[in-house]
Amino acid sequence: MGIYGEGFNYIVLNKTMFSGGGTGGVAPHNVEITLTAQDILNGYAVLLSNPSMDAGAKADTEMFPRHGLPQEYGQDYTAIVSDNRLYFYLIWSTSGVIPDINSPVYPVNGLTSLLAEGDVIDIVYYD
Repeated sequence: MGIYGEGFNYIVLNKTMFSGGGTGGVAPHNVEITLTAQDILNGYAVLLSNPSMDAGAKADTEMFPRHGLPQEYGQDYTAIVSDNRLYFYLIWSTSGVIPDINSPVYPVNGLTSLLAEGDVIDIVYYD
């Protein structure tokens, strides 16, 4: 069903991650993914492989449903680079194992009940 219900399975991720905000003039990077059944089961998705960010980095990210309201970092989702620096994860589950992250940071509320297979996710991040 997805975040918007029947026939409206699009979500855009958009929320500044750091309370200080600002990108310091860094250009945004855009990533689009389509959630699979496995992503939904896991409660996370890999945004990109071999990120240029440091292990454990929590890059500024933005998250909002396309044509919808902004989602809140820390409440609805988190994003973090794996300890081995191989993956940049988007996490919407409030618990569970995230590969290659010893101490994942989970959102307080998450989006588990709102996301569905086939939802398209657009992510804007700044490294």
